[in-house]
Amino acid sequence: MKDIIKKAIASSRIQILFFFILFVKGLAFNIETESIIRHKNPAFYFFYLGVWFSFISIYIAPSYLFNEKGQKIYLIGLNFLVSFALVADLLYYRAFSDFLSLFLIKQGGNVEGIWSSIFAMLRPRESLYVIDLLVLVPFLLKFKFGLERNLRLSAVLVVVSILYLSFVNLALQKVRDRSLFHVVWSPNEMLYNLSPYGYRIFDGLDYLFEDPPPEIDDAMRARVKSAYEANWESSSKPYTFGNHEGRNLIIIQVESLEAFAILAEIEGQEVTPNLNKLLHDSYFFPTIVEQTNLGGSSDMDLMLNTSLLPIRKGSAFVRFPQNTYRSLPKALASLGYQSFAVKVDKPNYYNWAPSLTSIGYDRCYSQNDLKMDEIFPTGLSDASMLRQSLDIIRGMEEPYLAFLTTMSSHSPFEIPEQVQRLKIEGPVKGTVLEDYLQAIHYADRSIGDFVSQLDSEGRLDNTIIMIYGDHTGLNKFFPAEIRAIEPRQSWCIQEIPRTSALFYIKGSEGKRMDVTGGQIDLMPTVLQLLGYDLELLKYSAMGRSLFQTERDFSYLANGDCIGSFQQSDEDQAKEMIELSDLLIRSSFFGRHK
Repeated sequence: MKDIIKKAIASSRIQILFFFILFVKGLAFNIETESIIRHKNPAFYFFYLGVWFSFISIYIAPSYLFNEKGQKIYLIGLNFLVSFALVADLLYYRAFSDFLSLFLIKQGGNVEGIWSSIFAMLRPRESLYVIDLLVLVPFLLKFKFGLERNLRLSAVLVVVSILYLSFVNLALQKVRDRSLFHVVWSPNEMLYNLSPYGYRIFDGLDYLFEDPPPEIDDAMRARVKSAYEANWESSSKPYTFGNHEGRNLIIIQVESLEAFAILAEIEGQEVTPNLNKLLHDSYFFPTIVEQTNLGGSSDMDLMLNTSLLPIRKGSAFVRFPQNTYRSLPKALASLGYQSFAVKVDKPNYYNWAPSLTSIGYDRCYSQNDLKMDEIFPTGLSDASMLRQSLDIIRGMEEPYLAFLTTMSSHSPFEIPEQVQRLKIEGPVKGTVLEDYLQAIHYADRSIGDFVSQLDSEGRLDNTIIMIYGDHTGLNKFFPAEIRAIEPRQSWCIQEIPRTSALFYIKGSEGKRMDVTGGQIDLMPTVLQLLGYDLELLKYSAMGRSLFQTERDFSYLANGDCIGSFQQSDEDQAKEMIELSDLLIRSSFFGRHK
């Protein structure tokens, strides 16, 4: 037996080296992403350590199928792919607090134009994941180790690993009533349980053997009905904000506009002077919890227009662009509205144009329809997009719905120097915070010019303008950078991802509404302003009107509640997240009458 073990070790010298390298990289990755769970019983650490060793062994085992040259090529290639995948996962985690999935392959073409945002999240420490390759490759190529094929050892590694994982799976089912591969709300917990390597295997199997769209049977209909009734709020609070039926609705979705930016000042200068001015005639909601998931701005497009939550894997627009919904443009169409949407992207970017068409917009204007006359790093400038949108509005019959999306303040917040107007000389100068403030200040100025032109043409007298941020940006992508500024700039640091929303009605008495809401609440809120009967949304919208709600909480995309809530509220939030995923994947509203 000793001779067999010695022979196995002798023929596994480089495998042991790469086993150690993969383990260290995986552990570093879990520490970096805070995917470490503390156990009261230390035995659990050894329990899961065996899981890690088993998955790494499964990755290493195929190397024994080759001769020495083949083993070196396989292990170097494996190390390269693992390093690349871990770095890519790190960047994605910093952006979305989640890990990459094969379901995002369909979205691969949607990174065009935002490579600068991706590279901006790179840190020097990422080099530690690849620096070993610079040493190992020449070392392995220079020396020979007398390695031979060892089919038996390859088979033993795989079989023993699978047996151990099966044992762990059965033990967890018995002790905790769930399997090793159980999908949990926290992706960090799954990564800890499975290791980064097991997580990749799980994701691959999940992608290949994804369940088909659920059947819409009586049980599903009953679940949907019950969940919506439990979620619906029959408020006794009176609605006192007027009936603005028949007014035009212009929606401006501002890229990366965080809650702190409105009313903020830097060295005596207002960051958003034009939005601040609009607040005097606006209903202002400063605490809108971000609920986007893996689809970024497309998730916000979905929530604004359907009051449904994002799907769990990928983007609903990418995966299900032809879905039918009960939506904002359809609700307003029943009141005689025409509608159009404007984005400066290509129409197939995240499939936004076909998706918004399916949602109910009469016309979608993309970069193919706009004059590309002022180009910023992120595409057509906000000023040009809004000027051209005004031309479209001039040709519309009233009432109309206009959905306009800005882009110039997209991460990494690079706008031409000649349009930067804030004079910053203090500690913020030269930081990403300055870049963000300059970009938001420019977006604010573009919106101010747009609103002023509407006013000069008499178009504000019968119009509501709704303005909000699609998601956070500075705190999402650059939390470490803004916390590193000395002295500390506490005013811009948001521990909870929050945007804000305002509803501008010229001549109204503005009011600040300090209720905690979510992005799914914006559709019912604006529809109530326009006199729409909210009872018609009872079995389709997951949000509620913030004008009349008696609930002071909302929840993140992972189900964590923010505000004043009970445990039953958090349970209901997770049920609605699961249900929304089910409704979208089954195209429930298109198939269920």
